[in-house]
Amino acid sequence: MVTNENRSTSPGTRGRSAGGGFRSRHAYVGLAALTLASLAVRMFFFRAYTLAGSDCDGAAYMDLARNIAGGSGWVTNSLRFLFLLPPSLPQPDAHWSPLYPLLTSWSFAAFGPSFTAAKVVPLVFGALVPAVVCVLTAIMTRSRRAALIAGVVAVFHPTLVTWSLRIETEILSVFFVGVVFALLFDARASRRPYWLGLALGLAYLAKYQSVLLWAPVVCFYAISNPWRVALRRLAVAAAVFVAVILPWLIRNALVFGNPVYTDLSRNFISYYPEFGGEPRYLSSLTMPVSTFAYLTHHTGTVLA
Repeated sequence: MVTNENRSTSPGTRGRSAGGGFRSRHAYVGLAALTLASLAVRMFFFRAYTLAGSDCDGAAYMDLARNIAGGSGWVTNSLRFLFLLPPSLPQPDAHWSPLYPLLTSWSFAAFGPSFTAAKVVPLVFGALVPAVVCVLTAIMTRSRRAALIAGVVAVFHPTLVTWSLRIETEILSVFFVGVVFALLFDARASRRPYWLGLALGLAYLAKYQSVLLWAPVVCFYAISNPWRVALRRLAVAAAVFVAVILPWLIRNALVFGNPVYTDLSRNFISYYPEFGGEPRYLSSLTMPVSTFAYLTHHTGTVLA
């Protein structure tokens, strides 16, 4: 005998079954309990991570956040990837993704600029990750038991706990990637692509590499929907995505003359011996060749 559960093999049906199960009162209580447990575990180690010995990225994010909170905007006191001496410091930043320092600036505005205040943002997102993992697992497996196990693992996972206490963008990316796939695979959310566009936009502003999430999104819509429906939903998601990131694109166009400018585009060639290694390259005041020109003129080095 073929049951309804056995017939429900499509991603859309699978998402509908799991999504409905996770909209009950008991499910919300369970997700809240996971979040509180996650917060408690991270708070236990909160004081263990200090500014001394932390990555330089954290100091750079704090510098940006302090300038944003002070009303100066996304400017930095760093000379990283500069190539030309600035007329003054701070100067407009072209290296760090904008969302994380913006959120940190809100924490600074509320609690004052400090290393402790800077850790509030990753702490909050890290505490929410287990709930996202639980929901995504439920959608993909249709098993509450598997979802609960996945959520508990995320509560205690050493890497997730560590990134929840560091002033870095990684835990934000974990959160937004999980949200994107949960919205994509859940049938009810899939019919509201504007939420997916919002999540994709915030993911991009948290980490530029998250633009790659569009590849599985396009593939999933193309496979699981009639082409007219797929195009319509992708158009809505893309419109919201552009609306979310548009202010940042306009800022880059006004400041650097390129809406998608980032000095990370130079980072690719910074490790090759012609530039003396990255530390020397970072202190160079001479603009290097473009990435494409380097690839075409140094193919042997690149392939090696």
